[in-house]
Amino acid sequence: MSSDPTTYTVGYGRPPEATRFKAGQSGNPKGRPKGSHNFQTLLDDELQTRVAVIINGKTQLLTKAELAVRQQVDKAAHGDPRAFALLMKVRGQTATAPEGGALNHAAAPETELTASQFADILASIARDHVAEGGS
Repeated sequence: MSSDPTTYTVGYGRPPEATRFKAGQSGNPKGRPKGSHNFQTLLDDELQTRVAVIINGKTQLLTKAELAVRQQVDKAAHGDPRAFALLMKVRGQTATAPEGGALNHAAAPETELTASQFADILASIARDHVAEGGS
C-alpha cells in the first residue's frame, strides 16, 4: 500500500500502516506451531497407514482401519458377543451402511435380540466370511 496519507484513511479495520503486522509475522507468536496436528488428524493419518498382511497365502496392503474392521468381524463371527455388539452399535451409527449385506437383517441397536436371532446373525456372518475366504 502507499504511504501517502491523502489516499489512505485510518479507521475501523484500517490500522495505520506503521502498526500493522509485517508480512510473515504472526499476531500470536506463542500460538500453535505451523504443521502441528490435533488428535483427530493424527488418528485419521494413522488409520490410513497401509500395512502388509498375509491373507490366504497372499500378501495384501490394507489400511489399519480396514484391518481393524476385518479383525472385529472375525471376532464376531467366532462368537465374541462384545465384538458383535460393537459392530451392531457402529453399524447403527453409520449413515451410509451398505445395502443387502449379511448384517442387514439384524435388529436395530436399541432392540433386544433373542438367542436364536443372535445365532442366525452369527451364522450368516460366518457363512459370508468363509465365502470370502476368511480364516
